[in-house]
Amino acid sequence: TKTPKIIGRIAMPEEDSALLPRPSGMTLLGETVVVTLGRLSAAFKLAGEGRFVGVSPVVNKITWTVNLKGVKNCGRLAKSPSGELGAIACSSVFDGTTFQYRPDESDVVIFDLTVTPPKEIRRLGLGKAIDSGLMTNPEFASESKLFVLAYGGNSTPGDRAFAVDVETGNFEQLLEA
Repeated sequence: TKTPKIIGRIAMPEEDSALLPRPSGMTLLGETVVVTLGRLSAAFKLAGEGRFVGVSPVVNKITWTVNLKGVKNCGRLAKSPSGELGAIACSSVFDGTTFQYRPDESDVVIFDLTVTPPKEIRRLGLGKAIDSGLMTNPEFASESKLFVLAYGGNSTPGDRAFAVDVETGNFEQLLEA
């Protein structure tokens, strides 16, 4: 048996000295590893706008970067069953004083995964529509439907689950905890 060992390192980019890259999830996309960067301060009080990078394990470097203006603290890229669409949910930053998230910085972003780098197709407007921060772990239930969780504390006391149409952004609340 071989003992696994680290044989290299790829630094994640962060130009703002107040933030750390904070990789928050990885998804294999063809031969590229998509790494989503949380871009949070050491105290988790500040966040940069969303970002994810494509890492080539073949050449051991970042080959592309996608920046997401207006949304913060984004999670792992979810792939549709066909692999043609992707979704990233961003929660914003939790405010420990008000115990709330910022819905204007929280959304689900849909991507075309058939091009490199992935191209943004649309934003669903879900954070604002439900007045809440979204959890950063959406899952495709089908090619056209996403399962998305939202934090409680803004408009409701409990966390909620939604079925969301990836074309229209129309949603149905499934449950509240």
